[in-house]
Amino acid sequence: MTAKNIAYEIGLFLFQLNNSANESGFNTKETWEVKLTNEEEMKSLVKNFKPAVASELIPSKIAVEVFNAIKTKLQQPLDSEIEKLDDKSITRLGLNYIVAYNLNRPIR
Repeated sequence: MTAKNIAYEIGLFLFQLNNSANESGFNTKETWEVKLTNEEEMKSLVKNFKPAVASELIPSKIAVEVFNAIKTKLQQPLDSEIEKLDDKSITRLGLNYIVAYNLNRPIR
């Protein structure tokens, strides 16, 4: 995947976040929780929080780069545990989804 494609994926995900925030009436103090997850955890988060935005990252070796770029654009601190993962660990753990959700908006 080229740098241009990666930048497109990042921009598309941020666009989806912005639209979801606007449609859900986020106020200025509400923030997104962003996680790099496997498929099972992604399904759980999407099921339990509204709004939630999820995207599959193919190939998974771009996962950390995309995750860090999104966290940076949202002005959130980077996750040091994710930074330590190599390509083999990401593949082994199945971390090929990025999910954003709001902890204050669970589905009841």
